[in-house]
Amino acid sequence: MEPHSSHPLSAFEAAIARVERALMFGILVATTIVQANAVLHHAFMGQDWAIHAGAAEEAMRLPPPRWFVYVGTNPPGLYWLSALVRYVTGSTAYVAATSLVLVVLNVIALYVWARLARGTIRQPSLRIAALLTLAFLPFRLIHSTVFAADALVVLPFTLVIWLTYELFRASDPRRQIRLVVALGAALMAGIFSKYTMVSALPVTLALFLVFRQRLSSPRLRAGALLLVVVFPGLFALLQYRRVPHDGPGLQYWAREMDWRSLVMLRAADREVLRAPEYLDKNPGDAGETYNLLVINRHSYPALLHLSMFTDVLNIYQYDPADSYFRPRDDLHQRLMTVAVRSAIPLSLLMIAATVICLVRCLRRRRSSGGGNELPATILVAFSVAFFANISLFLPFMQFSYLHGYWLARLVMPALLGLCFLGFVFLDGALRWTGARGAVLAYAVAQSALHASFLWARGP
Repeated sequence: MEPHSSHPLSAFEAAIARVERALMFGILVATTIVQANAVLHHAFMGQDWAIHAGAAEEAMRLPPPRWFVYVGTNPPGLYWLSALVRYVTGSTAYVAATSLVLVVLNVIALYVWARLARGTIRQPSLRIAALLTLAFLPFRLIHSTVFAADALVVLPFTLVIWLTYELFRASDPRRQIRLVVALGAALMAGIFSKYTMVSALPVTLALFLVFRQRLSSPRLRAGALLLVVVFPGLFALLQYRRVPHDGPGLQYWAREMDWRSLVMLRAADREVLRAPEYLDKNPGDAGETYNLLVINRHSYPALLHLSMFTDVLNIYQYDPADSYFRPRDDLHQRLMTVAVRSAIPLSLLMIAATVICLVRCLRRRRSSGGGNELPATILVAFSVAFFANISLFLPFMQFSYLHGYWLARLVMPALLGLCFLGFVFLDGALRWTGARGAVLAYAVAQSALHASFLWARGP
């Protein structure tokens, strides 16, 4: 994938372009170091730690390679991978080793985003700003390290977006066939990793219907539908049939988070700007009331913003006891307070880019799709579908607040896609070099701030 060459670059952009590959490599190395250091300090112990560790042990007791364990709402992908790592390495520290594998897989996903940026974002400064922002988003750093299925699904999701874009750009029939096969495999891997990846199937079908003329022959169209819709759909049904009728994470119908909390801000949302931790106690409450877990006190958008830009569960924080819910020191509390406030422009950018791109997609003609419209359509379609697959059901779920179903980790792939979409939008909106330079400076400052409170220490 080559960068746009039809638009002359300013001296500033040309200077960035000359060192772009080195900067990209440096960003990937830096984020890997931060995450590898976190694994060394046991930051792979995160959400549902006991459940995942127990399921991995259960998988290893099965004969290889039939390490298929279904626990609650978790498909077997993570446990199969951990059993494979244990089988290959023979190490008793297989969980830490598996987390390192998850880190590597997510660095590969970042590289795929970088490749996508070179074909969709004209200006080198915005390409670097996009990659830097994605690489050092706190929730991405944390939850692509933690031993959980959230980390495993990011690469398949990213590959689905990239392969779909490449497929609709390709003109060679043989290349299209290879891309269709790879896309089908990525969809299957995603469903094997996390059930919510099934949201990609109706999106894929819709895109194939809209852009079917881009495929070279009726036979290829029929084969593509078979490989990227029918087979993954049957595989998803097979996975769902194996879901146990009881166990951790299973949900029952309830009404806790109301629709107002889902889509609109609440008066208490201003408390989010002080970067409270997950088990924050409200000074005005008596007893053991946890501020963020009170039903409908805070809105979903505010809690999502908080969990995106802080270490809300204190997973990367220092704790000599090496416990699940770690403490947070005063310095990191102040840094996270700055981060959650200074990240507001980025959240607003994501919302604006999503709404504008959705409106444009609904108004577009089937024959269009040139320039940035095709990648923007693909990005917004897959990302919104994955996001809606979780968020739209929150008003019907038990314990939406108490069990933290508002955490960004549950929709991490979608949020990464919408964040990238924001920079695609800026590429078409910013005409002045100074404005693009300000965006790059903001990305550098924000990333440095995030890294400052995510350098893990201790046991």
